Amino acid sequence: MKSRDCSSAILALCRGRVVHSLPFSSTTTSFHPQDTMATQVKKRKTLSLEQKAQIIAQAESGRKKAAIAEDFGIPASSLSTILGNKDSVRMALASGTSSKHKKVTRPLHEELDKAVHAWFVEARASNVPLSGSIVQQKALNYACLLGIDDFKASIGWLNRFKARHNIVGKVLCGESMSADVDGAAAWKASNMAGILSNFAPADIYNADETGLFYEMLPARTLDFKGQRCHGGKHSKKRITVLLCTNMDGSDKRPPLVIGKSAKPRCFKGTRSLPVQYKANNKSWMTRAIFTEWMMAFDRDMKRQGRKVCLLLDNCSAHHSDEVKLTNTELRFFPPNCTSVLQPLDQGVILSLKRAYRGRLIQRLLFNTETGRDTKVDLYVALQIMSAAWSTLGRSVIVNCFRHAGFAEGRPVHSAGLTPGVTDDDEEASPAPGIAAAWKTLGEIGTVPPNLELDEYIGADACVVVHEDVSDEQIIKAARNDKDSSDEEDDDVQEAPAAATAVQVMDAFDVIRNFVAVRDDDVAMGLLTECENRVTALLAVKRKQTKLTDFWH
Repeated sequence: MKSRDCSSAILALCRGRVVHSLPFSSTTTSFHPQDTMATQVKKRKTLSLEQKAQIIAQAESGRKKAAIAEDFGIPASSLSTILGNKDSVRMALASGTSSKHKKVTRPLHEELDKAVHAWFVEARASNVPLSGSIVQQKALNYACLLGIDDFKASIGWLNRFKARHNIVGKVLCGESMSADVDGAAAWKASNMAGILSNFAPADIYNADETGLFYEMLPARTLDFKGQRCHGGKHSKKRITVLLCTNMDGSDKRPPLVIGKSAKPRCFKGTRSLPVQYKANNKSWMTRAIFTEWMMAFDRDMKRQGRKVCLLLDNCSAHHSDEVKLTNTELRFFPPNCTSVLQPLDQGVILSLKRAYRGRLIQRLLFNTETGRDTKVDLYVALQIMSAAWSTLGRSVIVNCFRHAGFAEGRPVHSAGLTPGVTDDDEEASPAPGIAAAWKTLGEIGTVPPNLELDEYIGADACVVVHEDVSDEQIIKAARNDKDSSDEEDDDVQEAPAAATAVQVMDAFDVIRNFVAVRDDDVAMGLLTECENRVTALLAVKRKQTKLTDFWH
């Protein structure tokens, strides 16, 4: 009887009924429902992608796994799973997935999600104000192009899309495009420790593009200043320059220049250029051009037996799912964070432009004083730019990487410098007295009134450097289709007349007399070395032509 009463009481408790008394004997153990709660399994802890990235970074830095597991409150088996999926975690963060997400989940229509996010990044990079309804309509358009008939751009889909890519309300409302400080901080927390621990300073690279109005002289600054240069007359006078260097400044890669003409007339007769040169009808960086450059970069690293990290901004031209790199690990900065995170944006690009335009100012002053016109064709511009890049001081590069946060945990005065390089290795001044020359030009009326030197140097800061991505190109990228090749255009610049051997040797005599009067042994030594090399070139040419043709 007692057993039956006990069973009835337990059943009543399970059904939520109140039992006032139980006819148990004094020897019967009391039943307490809360005792069953103590035996339940402890809820498993779920970590965000940001936390997983921190775990991966700590493990790669050599920290003991037991200590990491204890700090994050997870078992050793969970730690092993996270480390085994580290590529998936990094790919998710690089693709724009919110670092607050706890799982690497794929959307139902992955191609559609990829296309909408690519369009969103491009739109925000162009400072286009967006709203939730605009994103929903764009998603419907892309769904139609992709042949997805069952897609509904509901509020629920929009919220999941925003959460998946960490898109906050103020971005959709089109507010200020100031740098995303929180996003930059999250990227640093997820990536910085792993990069600095896995790669030496010489093996951490950053590449970035900038636009350059190569012909622009001070008198035309106000015409060009602030132009984004999507097209029109100014587009013929600009180039896009890709710069790439490593963290300690020991490997400044040859600049890649993109012009409008495939075969400028000013290139006629030249066998080599001081830079790599490509062309398309808008002088923009395209996915095809960047992919070719990146593959060549990776092959060079493989030839040297090096494993390196290449830091890039998140523009569409830098992404290609078809590229398989063997010796280069890519890390992408999140959108709207490059002004904070990208080392080249911290002063390297500005230093190059200051050196380039400093040389133009000195040339302009000399020509003005001697009554000569100042003309800068593309070939001369490339020579000036190459010289400016080669003389850029290594400490400038180191300091810019440091300013972007790539020196945390390192001594301030030796952050990433290789032996033999110190902070005293200041930027070589390619244009001594640039401020004085600028003042003189202003006094003689060559510089417009109230135009500051810094305005001239940074006049092309807003120039567009990447191709405008069409819906068709975005859909192709989402489907991993290949992009079409770029068209090429012809330049109208005339080729300079080739100098004869007599003119060349006369020029050396003039320079030699100039240097001799000033008693400069260093300059004379450099001139002699240059003359020896040019004389050897003339000897080769003499063998290839008739003597009577050679000297005329």
